[in-house]
Amino acid sequence: MALDPGGGTGWAVWSGDRDKAWDPDSVEMGVLSEEDHHHHLDCLLRDKLTCMVPPPITVHIEGIHASPYIRAARRDAHLVVERFDHTDNRAADLISNEYIGVAKGFAQKFNVPLKLVSRSNKDVTYLKGKNLKDFGLWHESKDARDAARHLVWYLIFEMRYQSSLYYRRVHGG
Repeated sequence: MALDPGGGTGWAVWSGDRDKAWDPDSVEMGVLSEEDHHHHLDCLLRDKLTCMVPPPITVHIEGIHASPYIRAARRDAHLVVERFDHTDNRAADLISNEYIGVAKGFAQKFNVPLKLVSRSNKDVTYLKGKNLKDFGLWHESKDARDAARHLVWYLIFEMRYQSSLYYRRVHGG
């Protein structure tokens, strides 16, 4: 999952298979646009990156009834968040940092690998506009598109997912 935190927090989640060809339908995109969406962001992260699993040890205490399942991170969960770059807008600076803090707290609590990425990364910049459309990814929200760019960058350059489409575009094949 990738996030572009800010006044509107864009998000993109990939549920594809690394061993199969790129499928744009395996990416879900959206934006949290409420003025204050700390809680909604936490709920989104829990919904997309965790699942309910049986606990490693079950303890029965008479008179106490607890759920037989616990919430844990999915095995394949990764979180990519656009790193904050200072701007002249102090209010935007503050809220972006707060949302990054929500993501960091989630990653720590559920032991999910976290990667902070720069918006100025040349490989991420390559994925603007038409090149992002070539991956079959488009959303009316710029924040959601930014999150999708970070997601595709992470899949290719960090996870080493080699999309044939990306290979053709970069290597001219």
